[in-house]
Amino acid sequence: MEASALRQLGVQPSGYAMLHTPAGASRYPIFPARLDFPGLGMHVEFSEISGVDLTGMALPDGRRVVCLIGRDILRRGLLVYNGAAGMWTIAL
Repeated sequence: MEASALRQLGVQPSGYAMLHTPAGASRYPIFPARLDFPGLGMHVEFSEISGVDLTGMALPDGRRVVCLIGRDILRRGLLVYNGAAGMWTIAL
């Protein structure tokens, strides 16, 4: 999750961890978090997530990317990505 987005929500870091990204190793804040998909009735509590720098990541229409969803979440359902239509569907 983008660290600046978490801070804008008022979430305080609970610690820090060294992470290795394509940009190299760096110290990133760790935050408590909960991910909700209300339409699916899916709620996931995390003991911690890393707040990373996603600066420069944007969708083709210019919207910023603020969160990357990993396999720990995707394994709970079925994700279908239709690149030609620019759509995705997730189901439990």
